[in-house]
Amino acid sequence: MEPDFRTISDFRKDNIGSLKKIFQEFNRRISGAVEWGFTSINGSKFLANNSKDNNFTKNKLDDRIKWLNAHTDEYLRILKEMDEQEELEEVPENLTKETLEAKLKEPQESLARYEAYQKLMEDTGVSQLSLTDADARLMKNKNGFAVAYNPQTAVDSATHLIRDFEMTNQVTDHGLLSPTMSRMREEEPDKILETVADKGYENAEDMLQCLENGIIPHVIMEDGKDGYELNISYEEAEADIHSIKPDELRKSLHAGLIPEAYADVISDIRVEEVRRKVRDEEEKSENVKSIYGTPEGMMERAK
Repeated sequence: MEPDFRTISDFRKDNIGSLKKIFQEFNRRISGAVEWGFTSINGSKFLANNSKDNNFTKNKLDDRIKWLNAHTDEYLRILKEMDEQEELEEVPENLTKETLEAKLKEPQESLARYEAYQKLMEDTGVSQLSLTDADARLMKNKNGFAVAYNPQTAVDSATHLIRDFEMTNQVTDHGLLSPTMSRMREEEPDKILETVADKGYENAEDMLQCLENGIIPHVIMEDGKDGYELNISYEEAEADIHSIKPDELRKSLHAGLIPEAYADVISDIRVEEVRRKVRDEEEKSENVKSIYGTPEGMMERAK
C-alpha cells in the first residue's frame, strides 16, 4: 500500500518546518562519525505552478498598458465619428456602435486590472508580480525563461551529503554564498569553512562577508582573471590575527591585516588613501538642485 502523490505533497507542505529541523538534526548527529570536506554550492530552478502569462514585470505591464491605451483610443475615435454622422447608409456588422462598445469594454477592464497590478508593484517595491505563486519569479533556465524558485544546495565533497539548503526566489545566484553557508559556520565555530561555486556567484560584497565570517569562498574566475580584488573600508583597530572568531576576522581585514587563517588565500592587503574633491556648499547645492530638484527632496526620496 502506497500513499498517492497528493498525500505525500500535502504531508511535505504541512510539515516543511519540522522536516528541515529533522534534516539539520540528522546532520548534527552524524557530524561526530564523518569527516566533512569542503562544500560545493549550486542553485537549481524549481518550476512554480505560476504560468508566464500570470507573471508580470514593470516592462511587461508598461507594454500591455501602452497597447491597450492605443486600442482604446482607436475604438473611442471610431465611436466618436459614428456619433457625428447623422445617417449611415451601410455599416459592416462588426463595426456597429453596439459591437464597438462591447469590444471597448474588454480592454478597459484589462487596463484597469493591469494598472492595479502596476500600483501594487510600486506600493510594495517588488520587481515582479506572480498571481498564482506570489513569491515565484521569472528567471532564466536551460529552456529559456520560466516562473520558478532558485533553491541553493550545499553539498559536502567528502560524503556527498547535502549539508544545508536555502530556498530563494532570487533570479541569479549573486550574493547567495554567505546566506547559504552561515548556518554551517554557526554550527562549527572552531573551524574555517571552505566553499566552491561557479562564476555566477561572483559578488564582491558577498565574498567579503564570507571572509568576515570565517568562510573561504572559492569562486571560479572568468577567463583571463587570476584573482579577485575586494575593496574594504578601513577601520583602525587592535585585532588578533590568530583568532578565527568572526569579530576578530572582521577587525583584522578592516585594519589592513591578513588573518593567519587566510595566509594562503589573501596574497596582499593594502591600505590606500583615497582623495576626493569637496565642493563648497553653495556649488554643491546648485548642482543637486539642477539634477534632483532640491537637497531636501533628494533626502526624502533616499529614506
